[in-house]
Amino acid sequence: ILQYINAVMCIDLSISYSSLSMFKKSPLEYFFAKIIKEPPEKINSSYGDAGSAVHKALDTYLKNGNSDKVFEEQIKKVDLHGIHGETLNIQKFRDCYEKGKKIIDEFRADGYTLVPEMKIEYTTNVLDTKLKVVGYIDVVAKKGEEVIILDWKTNSSVPEDGFIGQQEFYTYLYYTKFKKLPKTFIWYMLKNGNKLERQFGLDTVKKIETEIENFVKYINDRGTDVELYDEGNYEHIFNEHFTSCRNESMKRKKT
Repeated sequence: ILQYINAVMCIDLSISYSSLSMFKKSPLEYFFAKIIKEPPEKINSSYGDAGSAVHKALDTYLKNGNSDKVFEEQIKKVDLHGIHGETLNIQKFRDCYEKGKKIIDEFRADGYTLVPEMKIEYTTNVLDTKLKVVGYIDVVAKKGEEVIILDWKTNSSVPEDGFIGQQEFYTYLYYTKFKKLPKTFIWYMLKNGNKLERQFGLDTVKKIETEIENFVKYINDRGTDVELYDEGNYEHIFNEHFTSCRNESMKRKKT
């Protein structure tokens, strides 16, 4: 039985911030997740699920204001057992939700129109390859010609890059779709009340275009041959294809 099918003549390529981040961290993980679309392993997603409950409730609050019930319904579905055996503190996520509502109210009081969870999706051509680009922006705040991109974060800590990679990708995403640069990006750290506020220019759009070109060339050059994909850093707790990555890595060490 063939473990991998190498006879595929073409790969449907799509890119989002999360998939580009996965690729940059571990092309091998990307291979199993996105190239051959292997069914994922079950991992502990309790914190992500609790964060999703906050996002869904705030999205509802933006749309019609009747969101408390949505939050409670969603949070009840969350497994309270954390990654390291700890019990999730649901009150902290409830507090995040309340902080998010307050931020929404403040923007509206300042005269902004708020667009909830804007999906941006389009198809482009990169190195003669059809590529679908997709992203979900939590909130777009507009007042006149001014555009501010908002994002809710329920993380306890800021990742190494300070979410700059995500903000840069959204700069590229929004500009390519609307031919307009957002004035500011604000990522709200709802657990501690901090915010990460930055501005980006056309140089950032060019930077992400180059990253995407490199991504497309890498995939085109390797196709569905797993042996050609670099391992990178696949050993992390959120890898839903860890076993396959490890098996491939061990196979390479034996040859």
